Amino acid sequence: MLTISSSCPRCLQPHTTLQLAYADPDRPGIPAPAFRETAFRCAHCQQLVLVTVMTPQNRYLGPLDAHGKPAPRGDIAKVDGIEVRQILPEMPKNNAPEHCPVQVSKAFLDGAANLEQARWTAAASCYRMSIDRASKLLWQESCQDDMPHNLWKRIEKLSSKIEMPNSLVRWAEVVKTVGNEMHELDDVSEEDARDAAHFAEVFLTYMYTLPERLAQFRARRTPPVAEAQNLLGELKNMTGAQMSAFVTKVESGHP
Repeated sequence: MLTISSSCPRCLQPHTTLQLAYADPDRPGIPAPAFRETAFRCAHCQQLVLVTVMTPQNRYLGPLDAHGKPAPRGDIAKVDGIEVRQILPEMPKNNAPEHCPVQVSKAFLDGAANLEQARWTAAASCYRMSIDRASKLLWQESCQDDMPHNLWKRIEKLSSKIEMPNSLVRWAEVVKTVGNEMHELDDVSEEDARDAAHFAEVFLTYMYTLPERLAQFRARRTPPVAEAQNLLGELKNMTGAQMSAFVTKVESGHP
């Protein structure tokens, strides 16, 4: 039996084995197609996933081929001439907001992975950790006084020291897993976990993604200082005719 070593897109179990459950049968007198639609079953959750594989002509993947010869067995990655082209459904792509520090992104991605697997308490804890780490780093960058231990109080005090909308502070207060300590909570509900996910995404996007995008935009639209100074020097030394020619080039889009 052919197998695929992979994470399962159904249950999201990492490093599991998908086992061949069905392959298009051979049809007598008709060459086997180069691409075959197959079904593999996850050894962990027993659900099926659809797999498109590329095979040499006349190569069957089932228990026996059309001539009664054994079909290939074992890990498909180690079988010559057979290549996995697509697995459906696709694994979900978890992306942290751009430009976050590594330790913040890691906690956010752990939260996303737990959320996908309906581990609400673990997901909320990871999202809270991403916010906690981000707020501590922001405090170290912007503040000199003692940092509050409580996460919500830290966010509230940060808002008076750095640019942060008041609506974000009010939102943090009502998000259960942010406004309370984790040890004060019972098992977190799905609603609470998703609230934590939404707040973490917005908080990190506002504090890291947007400022970096704005800085990149300004860098693209604002000429470097040295370049501007050189241009200014050239303009000062231009004669009237040269200045007129330069203006003409700029107006034509070819400075």
